[in-house]
Amino acid sequence: MLARAHAYEVGFIALNIGAHFNGAAILQVARRQGASAPLVARIDHVLGGWPARGPNVVAGVRHVEQLMRDAGIAPPAQPPRDLDEYLAWASAIGELVGKSLVDPAAPPGADAIEGWKRKWTHLLGTTVGDALQVVELRAMIQWLLEAEPAHAWLRTQADALASNQRALAGKLRKLLDDNRLMRNFGDATVAAAERIHAMIAATDAGALVAARDAIAHIDLRPTFA
Repeated sequence: MLARAHAYEVGFIALNIGAHFNGAAILQVARRQGASAPLVARIDHVLGGWPARGPNVVAGVRHVEQLMRDAGIAPPAQPPRDLDEYLAWASAIGELVGKSLVDPAAPPGADAIEGWKRKWTHLLGTTVGDALQVVELRAMIQWLLEAEPAHAWLRTQADALASNQRALAGKLRKLLDDNRLMRNFGDATVAAAERIHAMIAATDAGALVAARDAIAHIDLRPTFA
């Protein structure tokens, strides 16, 4: 059974590393969409540094899978290598971990309550991880659009991610307003989640890079009451 801190980690990492796979796919498709020379130069600049992200992504995947094994949960057989495999991997992780957090046969009492605490903790981790992924992708696209503001496909991606960010801000706000959930966390975790919410709720396109960089300095390790 996953400990609460590990339930948060698995949820956070599994969603957050999606920026690597989604970002690579966005860059590759944008390059094929008739990009101008200045935009191609920016795409190639970002792609040139992409392999350096690989070791951290691999470490994140391995960490998630090891936490699952330690809790007696068999992870997916195939670690992700591209976007399609990542989407299948993340979906399988969510399903496998979600089923393990709460025992539907547990009688009312301390064990059942602890199961729901793990579930809430996992939900907070996935929400924060997904929100940070979206901010990172939006920041990247915004920088690309500075080279070619009228690029239709990138504009469509930017609009979709902005909508996703608003939805995640609303989801995170709902969690933060749920006293049953948040009273289980320490003050540092509540404060960090509030800071992240404030950034993703208010950040417009022009401030995305600053928000991404500021979020990177927030301690996201969960503490519990």
